[in-house]
Amino acid sequence: MIKIPKPSLSSAPFIASLLVIVIMGSFIGLFWAVSEYEAYQESVANIRANYQQQYKKRVSEELDRIFDFIEYKRSQQDSRIEAEIREKVQSAYSIAAHVYSLYGDEASIEELRQMVVEMLRPIRWDHGLGYYFAGRTSSGIMDLFADKPQYEGYSMLKAKDPNLRKVIAAMIDIIKAKGAGQLRYKWSKPEAAEGVFPKVTFVKYFKPFDWFLGTGIYVDEMEMRIQKDILDRIQRIEFGNRGEVIVFRLDGTIIGNQHRTMLGRSVTTIKDAAGNVYGRKILQLAQSVKGNGFFEFKQGMKDVGKFSERLGYVKVYKNWNWAIATSMSMLDMEEAISVETSKYEEIAFKNTTLFIILFILAVSILLFATYLYSTKIRNGIDHFTEFFRRAADTKVRVERDELDFKEFEVLGEYANRMNEDRRKKEEVIKRDERRLDTLLQLGMMENQSLKEHFDFILKRIVEITVSKAGYLLTFEGSNTKLQSSIVKEEGKYQIAEPAESLFGDYDATLQRVIHKKSSIVRRRVDIPSWQTLFSVKENITERLDVPYFDEGKLVVILGLCNKRGGYGEDDKRQVQLLLEGMWLHLTRVANRQEMLRLRQLLKNITDSMPSVLIGVDDQLRVMQWNRLAEIQTDILAYDAEERSLTEVFPRMQQYVDKIQEVVVSGKQTEIRRVPYTINDEKRYESITVYPLDLENTQGAVLRLDDVTEIVGMEEIMIQSEKMLSVGGLAAGIAHELNNPLASVTQNLQVVKRRLSNQLARNHDVAYELGLELHLIHEYLERRGINHMLNLISTDSSRAAKLVHNMLAFSRKSTSIFALNDVRDLLDNALEFGLADYDQKKQYDLKHICLNKDYDENLEEVYCEGVNIQQVFLNIITNAVYAINENADNIEEPAMSMTVQDEGEMVRIEIADNGIGMDWNTQKKIFDPFYTTKGVGKGTGLGLSISYYIITEQHNGSLKVKSTPGKGSAFVIHLPYAHQQM
Repeated sequence: MIKIPKPSLSSAPFIASLLVIVIMGSFIGLFWAVSEYEAYQESVANIRANYQQQYKKRVSEELDRIFDFIEYKRSQQDSRIEAEIREKVQSAYSIAAHVYSLYGDEASIEELRQMVVEMLRPIRWDHGLGYYFAGRTSSGIMDLFADKPQYEGYSMLKAKDPNLRKVIAAMIDIIKAKGAGQLRYKWSKPEAAEGVFPKVTFVKYFKPFDWFLGTGIYVDEMEMRIQKDILDRIQRIEFGNRGEVIVFRLDGTIIGNQHRTMLGRSVTTIKDAAGNVYGRKILQLAQSVKGNGFFEFKQGMKDVGKFSERLGYVKVYKNWNWAIATSMSMLDMEEAISVETSKYEEIAFKNTTLFIILFILAVSILLFATYLYSTKIRNGIDHFTEFFRRAADTKVRVERDELDFKEFEVLGEYANRMNEDRRKKEEVIKRDERRLDTLLQLGMMENQSLKEHFDFILKRIVEITVSKAGYLLTFEGSNTKLQSSIVKEEGKYQIAEPAESLFGDYDATLQRVIHKKSSIVRRRVDIPSWQTLFSVKENITERLDVPYFDEGKLVVILGLCNKRGGYGEDDKRQVQLLLEGMWLHLTRVANRQEMLRLRQLLKNITDSMPSVLIGVDDQLRVMQWNRLAEIQTDILAYDAEERSLTEVFPRMQQYVDKIQEVVVSGKQTEIRRVPYTINDEKRYESITVYPLDLENTQGAVLRLDDVTEIVGMEEIMIQSEKMLSVGGLAAGIAHELNNPLASVTQNLQVVKRRLSNQLARNHDVAYELGLELHLIHEYLERRGINHMLNLISTDSSRAAKLVHNMLAFSRKSTSIFALNDVRDLLDNALEFGLADYDQKKQYDLKHICLNKDYDENLEEVYCEGVNIQQVFLNIITNAVYAINENADNIEEPAMSMTVQDEGEMVRIEIADNGIGMDWNTQKKIFDPFYTTKGVGKGTGLGLSISYYIITEQHNGSLKVKSTPGKGSAFVIHLPYAHQQM
């Protein structure tokens, strides 16, 4: 059968036009051209004017539609933001509610909070800018702050950043007022170096945890997404005859066009078919005061070798500094002019009356032929129209037998290719989207088990590749384990229980994969499934096995089987990428958990140290700040880090040079017994600086140990040695004084006997000398010599007793616990006090009124008498000093001593009307080396030693009651019975 060639679409109008010309050209005369020429020119001018007006209206209307679409998308921005963040918060709320409902009866609120925090912390969206936060409404303490975890555990209502305090307070107000709501403010972006950006946040109250739970979205990020959507829409816009849209910034950069090759170019480089740079005219119109205008340029017509006119309109969208230009071809106008020319030529032929009948016949033939071909052309166009309409939603093909022209057959072939290509690209895009979604979901499974990770990734890969079954095998040293198995049954993918591993005995394909270290696709096989790792019941007809290596070691093999259509390179690529993403995720999770564990361990170790520990870099910026440093400086670790050491710890300023020397030399140094004052109290510390070798630089670790007690003990030991020396000296002096005192006493007794009237020998000697003894006595009485002798006797006895007490007081090494009368010990201390005299101040106990109130029925106390006497003397000495300091404010200096029985204890109170003490002094009065006396007047050890003697040696108590300006009272309680030491 001979196939008749079909006429081409381009030859049909030619044949029809040739027929008309031949028929009409034979009968038209020259007379028609002159008469109709002017009418023809006028008609062409009208056509041009009408078409240009229509084109201007059309391009401006298309531009207005684009502007309306932009405004509509922007108007939807707030509702989209609110809906999106509300949905995110509701998801987090559902997670918290679900955890609370499951474990509310088993765990504490703090444990439940921590569980929910760990579930919400890793969740991210909006390119990592979106995250969750949660805090307590009552206190403002943040339990979750995914962007700034250093704030967690602290109240943001007390934060130093005023913006942070204001935002958190506003969120709590919304929760208290409405339970949920939206808040707008400015906030920093994660990973952004500086600056703040408008942000919209939605918070909701979760009552079981007392949480305000929320998240937010950055307004500029949403606007950038809107701009991207609009540009994508503009690139797909089609209108009119070859309508085109160009979007560019006011600096000339093109950001939107149907031809992607134009993106990124400058609009000033665009030339038309005639070589004219019409892009500069467009930019000038956009940058003008009006910001809009029409422009024309030439368009090439390669099929006929001519140029056609194009008309465009540009206008500036000021909100985004965009300029948008629409243009379309005026080919219709030129075709209309051409048609009008032909029409007037036909009219010219009509005017030929000679051949009117033939003209009518020719016109009839022309119309008939045109009708036939037009009908066929219309059928072809309708067929393509229906094809493109259905191709947008279904996979249809153009049937060649239904087309009458060769051009339509060519177009049909390309249309089918385009449809098939689009279908394949859509499948690739869907698979890529599915893969990206899989990796995103995998990133949110950080707190789930390895089994759940393996099941999830295998199921997704089997679904993406449309396979019948799959398995996932892991390798750890010599240990090989089938982690997961998936099979499609009754149209659904299900997790199968992994069977006993057949890797070592049966699966030869798997052995080849390991040996070749690459993926293998095995086709046209018929292997029973029981000889493989697949759980599918049917035979294996085709399979794909993909290994993954980590640093040259095989860690995972994933296998797929029985895909309809077979496995290709894209399948390998998808599986390889997903395996790589899974392994990187698992490695990252393991590394992060280990890092957090080590970091917490280090912090717990440094916080448990009894020393202040501070780590600094080579610029002396704080890197480590332990708990004791926080307590001493009242600065939290996250506030101190990255700040200068001298800023957060000012007293280290004088040691900057030594710290720098350690950093440079790498040799540690120690600064001993450094005095400093804290809360008006003088203390001592030892500073040790250790060199620290960091990865890229040097640093140092400072350890500050409080050695105040050690220094105090050293001072006490030195003072004790001095006191022992003084005691030995006093004992020696007392022994030396005993002999002359004894001689004075004995000779005084002899003098009294030699003057006595009772002895006959006295009278005999007086008679021999011519004296009368009674006259001598009268002389001694009148001159007061007898009184002087009595004073000498009294004072010598007092001196002897004082020396005796001094000897007893100095013999500390021989003192032991024994029964003592505290009244006698108190009186002995008074004797010592009476012997004390300050030559400079000229005050002593003799000028003070002493009031004694002793209990007569008091029992003896089992105590170390010398030490108790020392306590009394220390208190009396301080009382005399205090009374003298207050001498100008009292009428009569007085001191009272009270001794009372209180059951198992004896109470001794020594009170004075001296200068007194305030509350702060009373708290420190028993501390070693604390004294209110001037330099050289006191060591600050008397009362601290007294406190030690009463409380530690005798299990008693020593307290003070005092009022500034009115005096002090020291109250001692001693037990009667005490274990003999």
